[in-house]
Amino acid sequence: MSIKMKKRDLAIAFAFLALILVAVLTGLAACQNPGTGLYLGAHETQTLNTGPTTNGGYGPAPNPNLNLTVPNFMTVPGGYTGPAIITYYNPDATFSVTITAAGLLEYPPSVTRPTGSIKSITLTDVNKTHLIGRPAQFGAPLIVLNLDTGGELHFRPAVSGSIPIGTYAEFQLINNTTSGALLGIYKQEADLDLMGGQQGVPDWTPVGTNRMMFSGTYDGGGKKLMRLQINKPDSAEPVGLFCRVTGVLKNIGIESGTVTGGGYCTGGVTGESVGPITACYNRAAVTGKSYVGGVAGLSTGGITACYNTAAVTGTEYVGGVAGSSRTMTASYNSGAVTGNYYLGGVAGIISFETITACYNTAAVTGYGYLGGVAGRSNGDITACYNTGTVVANSFYGKQVGGVAGELYSTGTITASYNSGALTGKSGYVGGVAGVNHGGSLLYCYWKGVGTQPVGEASGSTSNSFGAHFSPGSSGEWGTGNGSGSGRYWMAGTTNGGQLPRLWFE
Repeated sequence: MSIKMKKRDLAIAFAFLALILVAVLTGLAACQNPGTGLYLGAHETQTLNTGPTTNGGYGPAPNPNLNLTVPNFMTVPGGYTGPAIITYYNPDATFSVTITAAGLLEYPPSVTRPTGSIKSITLTDVNKTHLIGRPAQFGAPLIVLNLDTGGELHFRPAVSGSIPIGTYAEFQLINNTTSGALLGIYKQEADLDLMGGQQGVPDWTPVGTNRMMFSGTYDGGGKKLMRLQINKPDSAEPVGLFCRVTGVLKNIGIESGTVTGGGYCTGGVTGESVGPITACYNRAAVTGKSYVGGVAGLSTGGITACYNTAAVTGTEYVGGVAGSSRTMTASYNSGAVTGNYYLGGVAGIISFETITACYNTAAVTGYGYLGGVAGRSNGDITACYNTGTVVANSFYGKQVGGVAGELYSTGTITASYNSGALTGKSGYVGGVAGVNHGGSLLYCYWKGVGTQPVGEASGSTSNSFGAHFSPGSSGEWGTGNGSGSGRYWMAGTTNGGQLPRLWFE
């Protein structure tokens, strides 16, 4: 009898274990099925159905009538709930969704979701529109908006000390002058399309004003900004992605667009900055009048490791990287520079300080005071070069220099060279400087532009490139990694076999 009971108990135990195993396997299958409503990263989802089933009663069954959610786009839970319209571009389309209390953007499965990039989202119940400028597709970085119950957009909490910027609208929130936003620390978390020229999108409003300057930190995070469009030809304020800056700008990349400013200070990244600008670049065409530059119109806080590749056009003090700069290091220009006077491939004017290890490869064209590196220098130019043409295209045509158009007594050009063709009025064209007002030219070289280092006046100890490049005894022709004086040139390029190049090229 006891043996029979033991056998029956074992059978019951095995049956119970089998039921548990079936339940576990069913649960695992549900977790792997997007139709169960579990949010699995970038996948569209459905709400969990726990009602009657037709599959034998084992686990949930997908319901084809339940809503899907837009992938990679959500709001912070607890904010606005209700209907909204997403507007797409490339191709153009509109799409109705419902924002839930959980922050999901739901839509019926019977509707086909567009696949273009998102221009904006309009919150229907409160009639508020927020510009986005991002794709919301499988695999794309997540778009998150922090909306309050009234549909107003707010910054998201800081991550590692920086407020994330992931949409056009969040970037423009920095312009809220009553909230202290101009003092904040920000980091861009994704590529942004500023949608210049897109129907229904206004031209970019520069961050800050002449009086309410941006005094925080903006880190572009190495991400791109596309289609920056600013058209302010009558502006009396500095014009650029940022207007006037006393803070820090770094790692900003303007990939395309057009920037047009007024009479004073126009630049791609910033119109004017008294703070440092580091590791930024510009590919948007820049046009202005006085103090115009691809990266900055006027910089007094220093520029390091920046470059410009787009055309820069102005009237005076126009430079590929900066219209005017006090200090600049390890930067370059490859965009055409055009204007009237004081034009430089790298800077229109260097004011009393230094430009070090910079170069230009593009054409500089104007009327006078034109230089391959700087139009005018009151400071020192060290370890710089130009390979672009420098052309004075008027009868006046004076002060055309391979490195500097005009050098003052407070300035020195050291260990620099030019190999670009120079054109100007005879007697006013110099391989290194167009005119020298008592400055010094030390261990500089030029090639293919005649026999004189200075077009007008004197004060030179430079030499022309001969059959063999001979840098002389100056330590500034030393090679290295840019870590200090005499370490600016690339190893193996100062031995006469080729034109010297800088360490970061």
